[in-house]
Amino acid sequence: MSIITISRGTYSRGKEVAEKVAQRLGYECIAHEVITAASEEFNIAESELASAIQEAPSISNRFVYGKEKYVAYIQKTLLQHLKKDNVVYHGPAGHFFVKNIPHVLKVRVVTALEDRIRLVREQSGISRKEASKLIKKLDEQRKKWSHQLFGVSTWEPRLYDLVVNIKKNTVDEAVDFICHTVAIGDFRTTPESQKAMDDLVLSADIKAALIDIKPDIEVTAKDGVIHVTTTVPESQEEELIHKIDEIGKGIQGVKEIKVHTFSSVPFGD
Repeated sequence: MSIITISRGTYSRGKEVAEKVAQRLGYECIAHEVITAASEEFNIAESELASAIQEAPSISNRFVYGKEKYVAYIQKTLLQHLKKDNVVYHGPAGHFFVKNIPHVLKVRVVTALEDRIRLVREQSGISRKEASKLIKKLDEQRKKWSHQLFGVSTWEPRLYDLVVNIKKNTVDEAVDFICHTVAIGDFRTTPESQKAMDDLVLSADIKAALIDIKPDIEVTAKDGVIHVTTTVPESQEEELIHKIDEIGKGIQGVKEIKVHTFSSVPFGD
């Protein structure tokens, strides 16, 4: 039992690879289904959620935090899917959300620019110049997004366990590489790795529940003990801790909440 995340640039044939891997292994294959589920749970338009994990935030903190809220909702929904195991996810940001989970094989699928341009032209009927411009625009958006929210480009090879170049291999060969790697590598779920996933799922649940009251909040979980870290003016600390405790203890699996605050200066002071 394993999880596979497949990161891909637009028009890189990563969707095709993901679907064939899932079919070969008998795994569930998901991508946009996560956006749909999050939209239904949090009553937010799918287009707004999709934008949050595809386009870079504004330099304004207000818009950065707005996107972070949506990202927290998507993270919670995705992790709820992934914790079941035997899943291939080929949507954005999966590798960031589960970077420390041992039974996740993180794959990057790359394709030569000319092949991507050809695929765009085949599907959209636009000129070569327009196709090239579109791809570069989408790539740049994703690079800025990952830098602003995670501090690293999604193109960075160290984020992945396996990088597959479709130009040097056929899609079927890429599928062979991925299936072979997940079989021989140390990617099978263990009691310890499942516990790490359960802790991660719970921390995502808590963050999604709390982010509306404090957008800069950070949450970790271990054995049902929740650590919440945030900044707050001293005059508001007691009230905020009470709110966090009240909301957090209403979530299944929470045994104890520990709030760690750092002083901040109220806006306008």
